[in-house]
Amino acid sequence: MKVIRIGILCLIFLSCQKKETPGCGCDGPSVKVVENVQASYLGNSHFLLRLTSETGSPYEEIVRSCTLDEAWTKTAEITNPDYLISAELKRGCGDTPSYSSIYLPDQFKIISAEKVF
Repeated sequence: MKVIRIGILCLIFLSCQKKETPGCGCDGPSVKVVENVQASYLGNSHFLLRLTSETGSPYEEIVRSCTLDEAWTKTAEITNPDYLISAELKRGCGDTPSYSSIYLPDQFKIISAEKVF
């Protein structure tokens, strides 16, 4: 009887442990790869990317770089992007709404970032 109680307690303990979200953030798989995208550096490893949807509509997305380069300088006028970014967008580790079938990226791994404008 004592063995059964210990077994049940172990099962309860193991089922209540916090589970890590696998495959997200900087170490997770890429959601999308972007190449030569215009961007503005906002500071603190954050970029505002100017992207184009599959239907051709322009949109913007703020993402955080997995690394920090001290050479990056803030974009003086956010409406005038001055970087060209190539990067792997990563799935965010936050909660995804239950009605959503996509994972919105919030981090990215830089392949290249050039100040060009």
